[in-house]
Amino acid sequence: MSELMDDRVARIAKVLEDWNPLGNTSIQVPDINGYQTEAMDIISGHECFLSELSIVELVQGVLNEAFMLNLSRDDCRQAAEKIHSIISED
Repeated sequence: MSELMDDRVARIAKVLEDWNPLGNTSIQVPDINGYQTEAMDIISGHECFLSELSIVELVQGVLNEAFMLNLSRDDCRQAAEKIHSIISED
């Protein structure tokens, strides 16, 4: 993985960690790695489905699938906006 990609993954993971959509249950998830996997999934999804999904829908889908959550678009909007700004950097 390139240094730029590593940086973006780390920054997106930090946004997710600060938001912590799992709340206190995050300590009960055995394979959580500071949201690194989900950050990579969001970046990959953005590259693959750029024209089909908004970043809000992408964040919502990745997190709901990964953790069996039921987050709404509104739940994801603030974090998605921060993530979008990171992904959009050149």
